[in-house]
Amino acid sequence: MTILAQTFTAECNSSLKQLTILQAKQQHQRDAEAALLEEFKDQMESSKQQLLLLQGECNRLQLDLKQIKGNLDNTTNNKEILVATIGHLKIQLLTLQETHQNTLEQLG
Repeated sequence: MTILAQTFTAECNSSLKQLTILQAKQQHQRDAEAALLEEFKDQMESSKQQLLLLQGECNRLQLDLKQIKGNLDNTTNNKEILVATIGHLKIQLLTLQETHQNTLEQLG
């Protein structure tokens, strides 16, 4: 072989080694990217599940709040009924006291 052919062969071999190294690095990079993508997908699925759980909890809390509001409305209505009843009983008591006083005066 001539020197030119030997030099060309050596350069080809060197280029082939560099290409092999670059291909290995590129494959390693692809593998790393694929792993990161898979991890990202897993995290997204986990986040999605957490969001669904939180939405369910939020819906439950909204129902609880409606129930509490209904209970509060009932309590307010009951209070108003009690206040009205107490007022009516006071009037009846005054009427009875007057009747009693009149009766005492008539007997007296």
